[in-house]
Amino acid sequence: MKKVVFLLFFASASLVAQDAAAIDSLKQIIKAEKLHDSIISTSYASLLRYYKRNNEDSCLVYFDRLKAYADKNNSDLAYYHYHRLKAGYVGLFPELNQDKYAFINGNLLEALAYAKNTNDPKRVILTYSRLGQENVRLGKNEASLNYVQEGEKIAVAEGLWYEMAYIYGQLGELYSLGFNQTEKALPYLLKSDSLYKANNFQGDRRGSTLSYIGDVYSTFKNVAEARAYQEQALAIFNASNNEFKQIFIKTKLASIEALDKNYEKAIDYALTCIAYYKENKFPIYEGICQAVLSDIYFQSNQIEKALKAGEAAIALNKKNNYDNGLFMALVNQTNLLHENGNYAKSNELALEAEALGVALDKQGDLQPVYEVLHLNSEKLGDYEKAYYYAKEFKRVSDSLIASQNIEKAKELEAQYKNTQQKQEIQLLQSQKELVEEQKRNQRNLLFGIIGLVLLAGLVLYFLFRNKQITNRKLKEVDTIKSNFFTNISHEFRTPLTLISAPIEKQLENKKLASEDRSDLEMVQRNSQRLLVLVDQLLDLSKLEAGNLKLQVSEGNINILLKSLTGAFQYQAEKRNIDYVVAIEAVENVWFDADAIEKIVVNLLTNAFKYVPKGGRVKFSTTKKEDTLEIAIENDGQISGTKNIESVFNRFYQADNKTEGVGVGLALVKELVTLYGGTIQVENTAGETVLFTTALPIYAHQFSNAVIVRNVPKQTTSKKATPLFRRENNEEQLLETDKDAPILLVVEDNEDIRTFVKSAFESEYRVLEAENGAEGIAVATATIPDIIISDIMMPEVDGLELCKQLKSDERTSHIPIILLTAKVEEQSQFEGLELGADDYVLKPFKTKFLETRVQNLVLSRKQLRERYSQEVVLKPKDISISRIDETFLGKVQEVLDKHLTDPDFSVDEFSKLLGMSRMQLHRKLKALTGVSATEFVRSQRLQLATTLLKESDITISEICYQVGFNNPSYFSKCFKEVFGCLPSEYAQK
Repeated sequence: MKKVVFLLFFASASLVAQDAAAIDSLKQIIKAEKLHDSIISTSYASLLRYYKRNNEDSCLVYFDRLKAYADKNNSDLAYYHYHRLKAGYVGLFPELNQDKYAFINGNLLEALAYAKNTNDPKRVILTYSRLGQENVRLGKNEASLNYVQEGEKIAVAEGLWYEMAYIYGQLGELYSLGFNQTEKALPYLLKSDSLYKANNFQGDRRGSTLSYIGDVYSTFKNVAEARAYQEQALAIFNASNNEFKQIFIKTKLASIEALDKNYEKAIDYALTCIAYYKENKFPIYEGICQAVLSDIYFQSNQIEKALKAGEAAIALNKKNNYDNGLFMALVNQTNLLHENGNYAKSNELALEAEALGVALDKQGDLQPVYEVLHLNSEKLGDYEKAYYYAKEFKRVSDSLIASQNIEKAKELEAQYKNTQQKQEIQLLQSQKELVEEQKRNQRNLLFGIIGLVLLAGLVLYFLFRNKQITNRKLKEVDTIKSNFFTNISHEFRTPLTLISAPIEKQLENKKLASEDRSDLEMVQRNSQRLLVLVDQLLDLSKLEAGNLKLQVSEGNINILLKSLTGAFQYQAEKRNIDYVVAIEAVENVWFDADAIEKIVVNLLTNAFKYVPKGGRVKFSTTKKEDTLEIAIENDGQISGTKNIESVFNRFYQADNKTEGVGVGLALVKELVTLYGGTIQVENTAGETVLFTTALPIYAHQFSNAVIVRNVPKQTTSKKATPLFRRENNEEQLLETDKDAPILLVVEDNEDIRTFVKSAFESEYRVLEAENGAEGIAVATATIPDIIISDIMMPEVDGLELCKQLKSDERTSHIPIILLTAKVEEQSQFEGLELGADDYVLKPFKTKFLETRVQNLVLSRKQLRERYSQEVVLKPKDISISRIDETFLGKVQEVLDKHLTDPDFSVDEFSKLLGMSRMQLHRKLKALTGVSATEFVRSQRLQLATTLLKESDITISEICYQVGFNNPSYFSKCFKEVFGCLPSEYAQK
């Protein structure tokens, strides 16, 4: 019985059923060549599983199609599914499977190679698991164990708890049923269940582990515990509606009830399982259950029924070429026939079992076969054969005993080592007692010097107290110093602002003399520099006061670094500097974006400050073990000091002839220290200055207090829109979630474009354009809610984009934020004069840009909500700009001419305005908060109220005059807006 359940377990582990309801959808998916390879390959696999059970000819057809798809696309994933499923459906390929082991194992090893190519450790682990299942099913227990242990190594190395739990469960069942080593099996099974418990997992795989623990207790003949664990497993499978697993557990419960001599209940379980497998076309499982039923009938002394069930088991296993199941069925039936006195038939089946067992290399399982052959030969009077089979029985028994002796020897060796360890522990305990005795002897001596220690302690206490007072005084001084810097910094900002404002006003004067403009721009640059210095002083004071804390979260640091370094490209081109950026690609790491930004920007600013015109600046990053190394090198040398580290001191100045470094590098040093990293500076042999910073990048390197776990934002959109293309743009947007605002990013630098997109794609539908010309086309086609555009771009720059969009009636209402690395105020004024709504300098903080976008979108939303609350909308009241006012004037003209026409539709409305339907819809929605249809209806209702007040014509006549076709629909719309029927309104 145990062997039969063992076969049932490893046969069931790889079965997956497919719901026929999804078959048509899967057929459509595999025809869509543009879909991702993973979707198409997985769909083929699902179709193969479905047709294996329902139409084997169709299954073979789809095998050929999957192979053709894999060859055409060189798809590792498709090859993986092809070979993995081919190994499982060996019965479909009779011409290829003369050696079943070679066929199955060969295909699975092919699948393993392709799984490794996909770089998916979970897929590799699953394939090792399948190799373990199939090898044990084919009698290759040692090979099975090796494969499963390989899967275990990967699961542990990758830290995949779910796969670890599954593999531990498989190892436990393998040791229990395959090797009869329950002492090894139980720890693995308990580890598996512990992992599931620790992760609060109640899925099917935990049910399987509980079932395996029940199997161990069945081996111990502990019926109560075995039944309890199997019933726990059954409860899990009932909760998940996994009918196949429910039947699997009932097969085990049948064996447990038979062990407890509850034969009626055991038979009922077995018959239920057989009926299910027969109905759902699982002939192999049906054959296994017939063998279980035969054994139960035999135990309950129902011999005829036992023989009949045994014959059914043999027939089903033969029909489906399941040699291992056939061998077990033959052995069971041979014993039944012998017990029933049919020695000739028993002998015939025993000989068949012997031949099959030898072919399957089941030497250990041939012992009962030779025993029954020996007994049958005696009963049939063939003593020569009886003698021969008795010797074979003894030979196999001796081999088993030898194997058992080897195992016992290993156990004895382990026990010996255990005893040796105990003796060593006792020796250590004796030594410990000796040490304790010596300590007791020394204690008296210690008491003698306690007085001296107390005296010394008092002296040390007073010294320590004085030191504490000194430290407290020093901290007070540091606090006073930090407060001074904080206060002086805040005090500087007000006069600096008062200085900057008049200067900016004067610079706006186009008649300003060039010499005066040059002087004022110099004042402005230095006032801005002073503001930066003030901000750096504030950051330093926060660091010293301990008020600046890291906020470390997981993200893509490459995008941030590329964005920060890209912001210096304009400055490099302007000064003819050879600017080299080499950023090594790394996986997602943990970092504080604000700290990284301040470190990188200050170091690059320092490099560009001191590199000579036409010189070279190089920025590079390299991942080294657990750190990210950032190196910034520029032409030039640090002179005037033997201790080069002095450059990190505030306002360091080598001599009176050189310019000081300010506080930027001091801030960098403090931030790196706070970060737990290191920073070094050196003059290289190539006459360059090299700053090297090493920063931690993994979560375990930071304290839990600074870790910020990423929490998905509450979004209105389902997903971000990819790089936008103009084909079918209206249909694409109309099919997307209507509540999500649309953001268009126009930027020729792909890294910065990706960086901006990543900041907004969780809350906006993000469209992208690579230059100004494409940005204008996308904007006019889609009418986004807001646009972020770079200024310096090929074909059409950002200023021209802003000019064209702000002068186009279709797009004049759209807020535009301009990004630039140009620091000149004139460039900013030019953009604002062209209608830009905001201006952001590179490099910029993500939070800063997000706030600017949010404020602009929110202000427009509040404006729409204000007008959407009006009972009736009036176009003349809702214009935002001169262009919008002109547009709404045209709207009013069209409505004046066509409003009363009942055939006047939104399509005609949009044509008369020279727009597409979608453009008109989004334009009116942006200005008024209502659609084009609602806008027209509101105007008709407004005209109706005028007629109700000033004329005595009937309600129906008014309905038709204002453009409604149906009086009842007119009354319904009127009541929704004005809260009463037209007749009631007329009486007021």
